[in-house]
Amino acid sequence: MFFFNLKGLIIVIHNKTSKPIIIEEGLKIESGVETNLRLKRIEFNKLSSPYSNCILNDHNYKNRASVYSQNVCLLSCALDLTYEKNLQICSFENTTTTECLRNTEYVSEFYPECSKRCPIECNRIEY
Repeated sequence: MFFFNLKGLIIVIHNKTSKPIIIEEGLKIESGVETNLRLKRIEFNKLSSPYSNCILNDHNYKNRASVYSQNVCLLSCALDLTYEKNLQICSFENTTTTECLRNTEYVSEFYPECSKRCPIECNRIEY
């Protein structure tokens, strides 16, 4: 988890069926500064099996309440592996422990395993 001091706000523009990961997808807007945004909506559509291994946007994927998202799946997978390996993770109460900070390096090592578990979604909208 990345921590930062921000005076201003974070804006996330996303499709209403998705749950954004604010820290990764948010636009950081500094206070006291004029900001202009330009938006572009891009829709990605892939063919499902047998043409690819993408996941159809299924509300029931692994008993989740929202539509499947590869980003959310990757984050969830990394957290699951963190707990499986009994690694101490950082939290708001525990951001200075050396072990906690060292363990954040392991999360990136989980990416190869998690990318196998979390295929890309067949339909995705980005802004």
